[in-house]
Amino acid sequence: MTIAEEIKIVDSYIMDSNWEAVYEWACERHDRPEFPMMEKVTSCYVLCMMHGMPLAALNLGTFYYTGRFYEQDYQRAFELYKIAADAGHPRAICNCGYCFYYGRHQDVDYSEAYRYFSLGALLYDDANCLYKLGDMYLNGYAVEKNERYAFQLYARALDQAQADDEQPAVADAQFRVGKCLLRGIGTDKNAEEAHTQLSLALINFYRRRKTDPFASGLIQKTKELILEAQNEIETEVII
Repeated sequence: MTIAEEIKIVDSYIMDSNWEAVYEWACERHDRPEFPMMEKVTSCYVLCMMHGMPLAALNLGTFYYTGRFYEQDYQRAFELYKIAADAGHPRAICNCGYCFYYGRHQDVDYSEAYRYFSLGALLYDDANCLYKLGDMYLNGYAVEKNERYAFQLYARALDQAQADDEQPAVADAQFRVGKCLLRGIGTDKNAEEAHTQLSLALINFYRRRKTDPFASGLIQKTKELILEAQNEIETEVII
């Protein structure tokens, strides 16, 4: 099917005001690289937003956040994420937290990041929010440092992520759980289990490398921790 034929299909949905079908059509083509397709996908998201579908704002926000199709604009991305977050979409809530945590659209604000991550964790048990909340307790950002609670949040994030086969946060949770087990952060040291979790994280980070610009750095960090775990295990055997 040609791009023109695909666009003709969604135009028929628009004519019928079938906004759910328009949104689904756009989502299925969200990662298409062709300019005419991208142009149509973004226009479909805008139409869906205008017709009471705030989740479309989340997807449109990712284009501004990454600089894909639109010029990178963190402020506009945050504004769009907030539309979806205010409507109760967990991923958008987490993305708003990211914006404050990393200082994307303004200076870093850990208090606001904590508010968003806590909201996503408490209301939706969202894996991304859970592990980022764990990071805040691990580092003492806007809260009193608590390594044991951080590990519990990482473990909870891993449980939630593993329950969803399509959840990309599984690698992030595995990485953090593995690192804690390896170094005894908030839990007893267990080099063998750490090696298992880190090895699984490495596989999952590799699966993300085509769509995640940060995956290559995470892959390298994971490899270093796996080597550390291997050395720890070999030392235990020698002893």
